[in-house]
Amino acid sequence: MHLVEESTDPQGLLQAVAQAADLCRKPWRHAARFGGDGPSSIGDSSDCLVLIETRDADGTRQPSLDLELEIYRSGEALHFMVALGADQAAPLLWHGHHPVWMDAQSGIRMERPPAGAPLEALCRRLKALLQT
Repeated sequence: MHLVEESTDPQGLLQAVAQAADLCRKPWRHAARFGGDGPSSIGDSSDCLVLIETRDADGTRQPSLDLELEIYRSGEALHFMVALGADQAAPLLWHGHHPVWMDAQSGIRMERPPAGAPLEALCRRLKALLQT
């Protein structure tokens, strides 16, 4: 699955994101939907915002665990920005060639938070799936 292929199949991109989140953030289950203007620009190297909604095994929504995933290209490289949707003060993950955690308020680099490893794994998996 490549980003170029997914640009013609927006639902395929959403499915890939949800499946990767299910695998990397067990035991939670996930659904993905587009935020912002949707997927029309993903094939032309523009931003794409995906909102990842979280549920427990019984299907009960867990909005405090929802994620905002921004996918964008810089040159030929694919980059991700991940934020916890419900907590604007939670650290942000930028993942390009390597993961960088930043303070949401100041943008200053910081150590990986205790719950950060699954988000780094999610970015690595998505990068592998979406690379052209």
